[in-house]
Amino acid sequence: MRQIYVVSTLLLPSQRYQQLLLQAGFKADPLQAQAVLRLDALYTSLLEPTPWYSRRKAITGIYLWGPVGTGKSLLTDLFVECLPAKVGKTRQHYQHFMARIHREMNAISGTANPLTHIGKKLAAEYRVICLDELYITDLGDARIVHQLFSSLFNAGVALLITSNFAPDFLYKDELQPAIFKPAIKLIKAHTEELHLAGKEDYRRLKGHDHPTWFVGAAQDFAVLFDQLNAEVQQSTHFSSEPLVINHHRLLALRHHERLAWFSFHELCERPRSAKDYIALGQRFKSLLVSGVPQFGGSDNAVKPTIGTEDALGSTQRTHYSSSENAQRRFISLIDECYDQGIKLYLQAEVPLATLYAGGKLAFEFQRTLSRLSEMQSATYRDRALRTTL
Repeated sequence: MRQIYVVSTLLLPSQRYQQLLLQAGFKADPLQAQAVLRLDALYTSLLEPTPWYSRRKAITGIYLWGPVGTGKSLLTDLFVECLPAKVGKTRQHYQHFMARIHREMNAISGTANPLTHIGKKLAAEYRVICLDELYITDLGDARIVHQLFSSLFNAGVALLITSNFAPDFLYKDELQPAIFKPAIKLIKAHTEELHLAGKEDYRRLKGHDHPTWFVGAAQDFAVLFDQLNAEVQQSTHFSSEPLVINHHRLLALRHHERLAWFSFHELCERPRSAKDYIALGQRFKSLLVSGVPQFGGSDNAVKPTIGTEDALGSTQRTHYSSSENAQRRFISLIDECYDQGIKLYLQAEVPLATLYAGGKLAFEFQRTLSRLSEMQSATYRDRALRTTL
């Protein structure tokens, strides 16, 4: 679970929000202020005790959606940190959550109604589950989400969900568009929809006090690796031996303890999934990636691939061009590094502003560019340092 802020006293989300506005780098936003009042209401409901003789009361959750950089993840983190631990809470990126669900399903393979069983298990652990960046790209996951959410709601678990999409657009499948409609209906029935419709990307306003995006030969990555190795790990040693991450062999240019340097080709142009990037972030806290190309344009060499960021146990195949596969993997890599607070350094062919030249993934790249911008800020660097400690 990602946590950014540490609070020592019990505060309402709105009170903590007002504290944040006094810090440098934070700007008052009327839509955020309205949303945080609804978070106060959810917070208060979750703190109401349930008599031992009574079934857990169902609580309406929140579905918070809007463009990238409008503060959805910030408000979620704020909410989770204000809630006392006794409530039973968790904040997870959707991909991490689904990775756990697939592991649980594999562990009880052959059990009747496995998702009902898993839902009851989660309900015993948590009163509220906060899922960040919900978006369904896989048919198998679409079915799982419906059954699992139904089990959670029946057990009285509240959900706080963030997404870039309104509920009606959570799942896009031209062949089977109706497959997710029952899940959409369920989400609408059990959450209050809040739209953060801001037009300003606050991540891009945080400055680039710690540049991590280098164009061409502007930064010698061999020298940078040695500097980071000496500063963080007080070492001059490194290895170029192959690594095994999530049961897959990865060729690092250099690695030592919590620091590693890879080529873009190795991380994004070979078959990788979100599970690989999750494991990579758990193994290393500083990553260097060289040879990042400019994305976009057309590639007619279409070949099948298991979905990239959505390949968490799915058997559903999606067709993308080879370059689009790499683009989707890059998006998934950045999402994971951002969520885990990884210090990421990239050597690219073009400036960040021109990284994406246009194409089918324009919407997805908005989030990627927004996050890459914030990852060069002092705010993100402070979070990364706390994550490393």
